[in-house]
Amino acid sequence: MALRARGIPAYPSVHTNLLLADPLSIDGAAVLPLSGIRNVTTVFCNEWGKYYLYESDEYGFANPPGQYLPSPAVVLVGDSFTHGFCMPDGRSFAEVLRPQFDGGLLNLGMNGNGPLTELATLREYVLPLKPHRVVWVYYEGNDIEDLSVELAAPVLLRYLEDPQFTQHLMTSQTEVDTALRRYVERKIDEELSRRSHRFGTGALSEVADGLPLVLKLWHVRAMLGLVDLDDHWPLHRYDPSVSPRRVEAAFGKILREARDRTRAWGGELYFVYLPAVQRFSRGWEHPWREKVLHAVQSLGVPIIDLVPAFLATGDPVGLFPARRFGHYTAEGNKLVADAISRRIAPARGDPTGRARRASGPLSKGESTGVRTTDIGRSEASLSFRGML
Repeated sequence: MALRARGIPAYPSVHTNLLLADPLSIDGAAVLPLSGIRNVTTVFCNEWGKYYLYESDEYGFANPPGQYLPSPAVVLVGDSFTHGFCMPDGRSFAEVLRPQFDGGLLNLGMNGNGPLTELATLREYVLPLKPHRVVWVYYEGNDIEDLSVELAAPVLLRYLEDPQFTQHLMTSQTEVDTALRRYVERKIDEELSRRSHRFGTGALSEVADGLPLVLKLWHVRAMLGLVDLDDHWPLHRYDPSVSPRRVEAAFGKILREARDRTRAWGGELYFVYLPAVQRFSRGWEHPWREKVLHAVQSLGVPIIDLVPAFLATGDPVGLFPARRFGHYTAEGNKLVADAISRRIAPARGDPTGRARRASGPLSKGESTGVRTTDIGRSEASLSFRGML
């Protein structure tokens, strides 16, 4: 609890997918937040032993304050790659892109999002702003699997089945914050109690401070080369109770609504296809790639496919941490930003948000994104079980 001991009201990043089966209750109604707690220090992630923090904006996303202006130049929707997972100091592709647009860039990516959650985000937060460009960032590593799980979430299903459905999240942020704070505090208490019973009260701080590195079992297996031993692309997270035909139909319906709503206010939707490391390290082709690209093409949505760009480097595996797994390196994020910028950057003088300069990390003193901290395991109680 190091941050809180210093008087900093820090909270972990709460992912929507943690609440799919058990949404929050506000005034007796089930509510599924699509962002975190607003205006707080947010403990984001820890892939390699350092915690990454950011100050959440007025709606709980990872943006500088004051970005929710009418008709911004660009809005990004996506999952942890868009959120900026464990990429500090303005080096995520969203932060590399941000200074290029005078008209403003709003990042609504959140860790754990799938296509249906992203559609809900578009309806709740993007539709009221009517941006000139909506950039839909798709990650082949898990988005289809996430969609199969999302289709079992009652609140999310309402977005798919009822085009008028909304939770009115932008006008309910105070109530959502209160419910999220209660949820987080309860989970922290549960995790501290679990650790206390397991290790003993006196050993709790020792356990919290004595582990120099937090690694998921999957990470350990990856470093040892024990993952991806199949001879094809495994879909481990796919819900087998949901038929591929249903997932394919839902994906098409989601993208069609995103396209139609964006066009209705005069904007344009772009679809970014992000590759996973297995494509390069194992030589696999994702079984859904052609279906996904065909669905997007059939809707007339411009595609920014990063697979050729990664291959063109000659060493695509080198754009992943330890050359094995995880989110992109700073160089990989720069590559993504460059590809997006080349496709969507407006002409000079365009009132929809001209490009300021060639893409690159924010200069010193200009960073507005994720930052690192050496709080170590003493902050572990803020990352309650399921968020480590």
